[in-house]
Amino acid sequence: MAVGAPWRLVGLTPHPCPGCAVCGMSRAFTALSHGELARAVEFNAGVLLFYPAFWAVVVLGCAVAAQFLVRRLAPRRSF
Repeated sequence: MAVGAPWRLVGLTPHPCPGCAVCGMSRAFTALSHGELARAVEFNAGVLLFYPAFWAVVVLGCAVAAQFLVRRLAPRRSF
C-alpha cells in the first residue's frame, strides 16, 4: 500500500502521512463511478464497502424526503 502525500505540504509536519482508511477514497469513488473497478480497488479497497453504502444512504434519504414532502403537501381533510 502506498504511503500518503507528505503532510509538510499543508504545514502540519515534515513526516510523511502514515495513510488512513480514507486515503484515496475520492479517487476510488471517481474510478468506480467511471466503471473502473480494478483501478478503484487499487486506490482504496474500502470503496467496495463504502460506495454501495453511500448510494444506499442517498437513495433512502431521497425516499424519506419525498415521503415527507408528499405528506406535507397533501391536502388535509377536516372532519
